[in-house]
Amino acid sequence: MTNWRDKGPETVAALLEAKQLSGFRRTATASPGEAAVVIRNGEIAGLQTEGRIKTLSVFDRMRSLIGIGSDVKVLMVDTSTFSLSYWLEDPNVPRSREDGESLGLPVLTKDGQLISAQITIDLSVNPEESELILQAMKGQKSLGTQELGNLLKDQLIAQAVVVQVSKYDAAELRGNSDLLKDIDTEANRQLGSKLAGYGLSFEGLHINW
Repeated sequence: MTNWRDKGPETVAALLEAKQLSGFRRTATASPGEAAVVIRNGEIAGLQTEGRIKTLSVFDRMRSLIGIGSDVKVLMVDTSTFSLSYWLEDPNVPRSREDGESLGLPVLTKDGQLISAQITIDLSVNPEESELILQAMKGQKSLGTQELGNLLKDQLIAQAVVVQVSKYDAAELRGNSDLLKDIDTEANRQLGSKLAGYGLSFEGLHINW
């Protein structure tokens, strides 16, 4: 089978055509920490973790040789936990970040004060929600951590964190560890429910103020 990680180790999911698979019955192989999801005629037909799965029966394969076989694809998924990191800060101040991507959004308190924060999200792709993963791929053949990070940042992180911070004055937040912990807890609650809609399993969110 061809190497499905066309974006290198950053690849979290990729859709393969049957011709990219090996053997007469187009076998897909999932290594440890991976899953192979067989999609036949647009429907989920099988799921294999850490092992081999045949995507075609002998009859299906014979039909495919004369051009009347089923439309078979395989979604390869990295099921291991990975992290996405972001910096929330003033977009007018250029900074080079090696340990995370800038959201390009200022975190403003209720009284208009800027507060910086680093956000780290731990998550994994849930192969049992393949339909949602394919939707997140938006017609692309593969999905990497960068594309996934861009997809999530404005719709989820900004809503879960920036909106919460905007409810308080800067004086209320500074040195108030209990209040910051409450914001962290609320962000975790919101993200946990929303990420499931993208076919992702939420492992946790950490905010470094």
